[in-house]
Amino acid sequence: MANTKPKPLYISKSMKELNEKAVYNPGGRSIKTHISFANKAYTAAEDAQKQGDEERAYVLYMKYLDIISKSKKLAEFRKDPKHYNNLIGSAKLAKALEFAETLSENLVNRYAELKEAEKTRQVQDGKNDTDENVDTGANSVINGIEQADHRFS
Repeated sequence: MANTKPKPLYISKSMKELNEKAVYNPGGRSIKTHISFANKAYTAAEDAQKQGDEERAYVLYMKYLDIISKSKKLAEFRKDPKHYNNLIGSAKLAKALEFAETLSENLVNRYAELKEAEKTRQVQDGKNDTDENVDTGANSVINGIEQADHRFS
């Protein structure tokens, strides 16, 4: 993995949302088309990972794995599994699994940090609102006293 600083989170706010974006719809395409899409997703995932885009890399690795999984269930694949497994490549599959796991761990932590920061911000915003209300209330009392003083002077 690249030692590039991770890009800010922008695709989703949770792993659930991210995983929903990784689902592949096979449609009525041929297995060769599926494998071609898988290879493009893998290459794009590597590029995203090098650029520090963990979310995009994760989605693309998971999409790659989903495509391969769904392709292996097709009748065309079962007719010649050796040929299609050679096209897929076991090393690439193993790397995609490894990278997806690592990215998943990183993203789970980053989403948790994001959620915690959001909670902290909300608490601080709520506290600031309360502080402002207290100040406003105190100022009203002070203003009322000053006005009363002027009336009796």
